[in-house]
Amino acid sequence: MCAAACMVLAALPVFSSAEAPSQTLQSADQLAVEKLEQRWIADIGAGNREDLAVILADDYRDIDWRGQIRDKQTMLAASHKSTDKTQHITQLRVRVWGDTAVATGINQVHSASKGWTVEIPFTDVFARIDGHWRAVASQETVRTPPSPANRH
Repeated sequence: MCAAACMVLAALPVFSSAEAPSQTLQSADQLAVEKLEQRWIADIGAGNREDLAVILADDYRDIDWRGQIRDKQTMLAASHKSTDKTQHITQLRVRVWGDTAVATGINQVHSASKGWTVEIPFTDVFARIDGHWRAVASQETVRTPPSPANRH
């Protein structure tokens, strides 16, 4: 009995350490997708169509804040450098399931010349394609941020 119990107790560290690589891999994937989100927003501001083309899967689809459905080519054609608008992602959360990831967050867009700021909550879906994370679908909703008096 003692020998059996000792074998079970001795095996516990092996079983518990077996979980660590999976958790580490998921964290690495989450970080990779978070970095991709930041790169994506920088490419939009810079009008970097070449890098955007790498981030977006060939069959990428987007439902924008107006409800318009756009494919990769339409998205790339509409991309141009903006000297007026700045964008910043907040509340970014990435969840990963194997070769699929979902990123949710809020894109804060500000126009210096027009004096407005809007918040655009978004969901981006990524797939690992040929070993690289690619955006396959997105959806955005526009809202204005709460006024200072209404913030809690």
